[in-house]
Amino acid sequence: MRPPCWFFSVTLLVVMCVFCPSVYAGCIDVVDLDNELPASITSRGNTHISYQYDLEKDTYTLSWQQGDRSAGPFGPFALTMSCGTPVLKWESPELLLFGRGCGTFCWYLKVFSLFPDKSVPDYQKIERPLAFDSDRNLIAYYQDQDLIHVKNLLSGYEQAIPTVEKCQFRSGLCIADVTFRSGNLEYSWRMDSTGRIRSVPLDESLFVQ
Repeated sequence: MRPPCWFFSVTLLVVMCVFCPSVYAGCIDVVDLDNELPASITSRGNTHISYQYDLEKDTYTLSWQQGDRSAGPFGPFALTMSCGTPVLKWESPELLLFGRGCGTFCWYLKVFSLFPDKSVPDYQKIERPLAFDSDRNLIAYYQDQDLIHVKNLLSGYEQAIPTVEKCQFRSGLCIADVTFRSGNLEYSWRMDSTGRIRSVPLDESLFVQ
């Protein structure tokens, strides 16, 4: 005999009530602060980065120290979806670049200046970063479909480079092996079985700090 309609409604309500606590649990319910979240890290460039957490609000702040220079705290920022902190992806003598995910085929950078007295634009989101030149503070990223953007993070100057081929994925999955080489940006195309490298000259203005 087929169950009445109300049976399905009650069953759905019971399932929702059972799983709601785990779905909507905050980081304070799932994270061991003493063992799972770093109190501090030291970068390859010998920058000491320390963290403070507010698990009731799922946020953190960070401070940094390098020799006799220091700054912070910065934030608060939201913890990652896995209740962690962003990964220090790249650094230069002037900048710290933290990468974090934001969903399917979604990732971005947060940039912090190691020279607070210098004016560095507030890049809260640099979407889909591809490569970083630490000597010249150049970032290549894929924000718009079929365009690779190259930006000088200190001056703010930017060059948009159209890709020769068209990619069906807005996420930039067609692009691989992105690197800065002298005055060019080089990359390969995943769909090209020959492995040919595309090399694009960069504007001279990108090299002016």
